[in-house]
Formats: sequence, C-alpha cells, structure tokens
Amino acid sequence: MKVRDGSVDQRIEQIESDDDRKLIREDRADEEVILVILENTTEDQADNIITNIELFTNVLQSTKYRQVDETAENRVYVPQDGWFGGHRFRPYRITDSAGQVIVDKDSYEVKSANVSWDRTSDTETYAQYLINRVIADETETIDLRFESDTDVAETEVPQWVENAQEEAK
Repeated sequence: MKVRDGSVDQRIEQIESDDDRKLIREDRADEEVILVILENTTEDQADNIITNIELFTNVLQSTKYRQVDETAENRVYVPQDGWFGGHRFRPYRITDSAGQVIVDKDSYEVKSANVSWDRTSDTETYAQYLINRVIADETETIDLRFESDTDVAETEVPQWVENAQEEAK
C-alpha cells in the first residue's frame, strides 16, 4: 500500500489496532512511504490479485486519447489533458500529457506506449486544482513506458514440475 507521508502515522495506527492485519514492513523514501501488510482472512484473494498488464492498462485508462495517425497495421494515439473521475473515482485533472500509444489496427492490442502526464487529485473545480497543484503539491507525474515482446519464449519445464505432475495423476 502506498500512502502519502502526511497520513502515514494515522494509517499505521489503524493497521496496528486491527487484529486481522499486521504491518510487515515500512519503507520511507523521499515523500513516499510503502507499507507491506499481512491480512488474515479466509476469503479467496485470487480475484484481488492484479497482474502487471492489468496495472499497466488501468494506468493507461486514466486519460482519454486522440488518434493522430494510422498505418496498414497500427493506429497511433496521444494522451489528452482534461478533467476526469466522478461517480466511481475521486475527480482529478490531467495536465502536461505527452507521448504516444501504438495499438494494433485490428485487435487494439497495445504494441508500445511511451506516455507521461501530471495527475492532480481531488479537483472538482479550477480553484481546487490550483490549491492542490500549487499550494498543497498534490500533483504526481505518471511516466509509463511499455513495448510488447512478440517473440515467443521457449522455456524448459523443470524436473520437479514433471515429478509433481506425475504424482498428481
């Protein structure tokens, strides 16, 4: 869990007072603090695990895009500044967007992305945006780079996997 430094002590107190959670590690660097928490639960957490590609596409979906080019194989999109959020997410503003995303023309699979923008949270009005960006310094820079590897990797199955498969039969 990533939290801003100002609310860290409060979050740690909440975690330590909860019998179902245990603080495993606390890392502080610059203005960021990362808390690693162990949660005791009987619920299946498989649905809560997010893969790297899901995280990547979730971040890409933070803003809108405009198509700027098209070839026989690809479409090229650029990120757009604007106001986002609303009923599902706290409102935020994207500014200083740059870069491009290249997708397959037919499948819309992301082939590569090199985009960045500034994201200012809790900004329903322009006044809130100015306060959060200038005074409170609540703006975070998102810099996302990805290139799809279309080569199929050939892997060897370790002997212990084969043994386990045989034992399971």
